[in-house]
Amino acid sequence: MCINPFRPVLKLSLVLMALHVVCVSGAASLDDPAAMLRSSVDEVLSIAYSGRGFESLPERVRPALEKCFTFDLVTRQAMGPGWRQFSVTDQKRVTELFGELLVRTYSARAVGTQRPKVSYGSPVTLASDRCEIPSRVTFPSDNQPVAIVYRMTRLPAGWRIYDVLIEGVSFVSNYRAQFAEIIQKGGAPAVIRTLQNKLAAAPTPH
Repeated sequence: MCINPFRPVLKLSLVLMALHVVCVSGAASLDDPAAMLRSSVDEVLSIAYSGRGFESLPERVRPALEKCFTFDLVTRQAMGPGWRQFSVTDQKRVTELFGELLVRTYSARAVGTQRPKVSYGSPVTLASDRCEIPSRVTFPSDNQPVAIVYRMTRLPAGWRIYDVLIEGVSFVSNYRAQFAEIIQKGGAPAVIRTLQNKLAAAPTPH
């Protein structure tokens, strides 16, 4: 069954502020994905709910994302096998557009003035360089907690998120199901047009 990828994104975007892996100092943090994730939650929540600055929220959040959220890896996975059909130029453009769409969509969901509460479970090892960390996010406006699982991989620069499961739905797999048909019908140009249209329709929160 094919699920509209932008519907889960609405839920995912609500918990974006608990998602970004921000680079933190110290060798211990580089070796500890849970510590990095917890530090990320605090930093991004501070950005989202500070209400300070003249820049829009996406502009304020993006530097942290570009440093530590693996837009390139997530984009490749979301495109699936069709990614190999893209030229280097198209791959770069798709990554830029996909990253911009995610930032703007997520940022649009940061509403209200009260920070959500986040609780974490213990990391589960998936492989020597991969793990997943379960969590529950509760927003003041909604007492129903949302189950979030962060899948992380260790890169030379440290741990990074490569997928997120929202109530059991994989963010990457959901996008891949949609883009597979787009790639089959029109290749990279069709993907670029789709992303440009989504960006044109996406709000730009302040």
